[in-house]
Amino acid sequence: MFNSFLTQIGQRSMNNVLNTFQPAAHSVSAAVGNAITQPAQRYFHAAMNTPSMLDLTHPAMVQPTPHFQLQVPPPVAKKMSASQSRIEKRKQLKKQGPKRPSSAYFLFSMAAREDLVRQYPDAKVPELSKLASAKWKEMTDEEKRPYHDKFKINWEKYRVARKEYESNLPPKRPSGPFIQFTQEVRPKIISENPEKDLIEITKLIGEKWRSLSQTDKQAYTDTYKRKLKEWEEQYPEESNLVDAPKIES
Repeated sequence: MFNSFLTQIGQRSMNNVLNTFQPAAHSVSAAVGNAITQPAQRYFHAAMNTPSMLDLTHPAMVQPTPHFQLQVPPPVAKKMSASQSRIEKRKQLKKQGPKRPSSAYFLFSMAAREDLVRQYPDAKVPELSKLASAKWKEMTDEEKRPYHDKFKINWEKYRVARKEYESNLPPKRPSGPFIQFTQEVRPKIISENPEKDLIEITKLIGEKWRSLSQTDKQAYTDTYKRKLKEWEEQYPEESNLVDAPKIES
């Protein structure tokens, strides 16, 4: 019995010693395993000519992610034809001509601004505009008359100046004989047939054109040829590019 008691004490002491060194032994075992595993991994990937995970995660192997930017080609300007270029040039020249006159209300607003600024020195532009609008609405027709009269005078000057300016612009390509005839008779036919729609009016114009004598048609043709010659003198580079319009008979 005594010997059995001594044997139990000895087993307990041995277990305590083993428990004390077990973590250290586990660490040593893991370190040895890693030491064996890493060279084995490197040897395997070197033999297969492929990088291992250890190589890929090494700082020297990590490359910054490239940033790709979509390259959008610049828009290509569409080349205008000679006719389009001529029309655009005429539009630009018209924009450089006389400017439309200011309205009666705008003339009043500009005249009243100084008084409003003195009365309301802290008011901003939107507030001054509201004050001018309110004052204009309170005015009688007789009080507004001077501004309307001034606008009419300015408009008449503008109309004359615009007509003179546009008369010096390069001429438009003339319309054909039938179009000239249409522009001439359309207002009269519309007034005589107010119940007709656009298609019916066009048919009536066509019938009236076909009923003209050859002499009257020739007069429109001669006018077209004269205007076309004047136009070709302004645009000689286009004279061979533009076909003459079809002359209806």
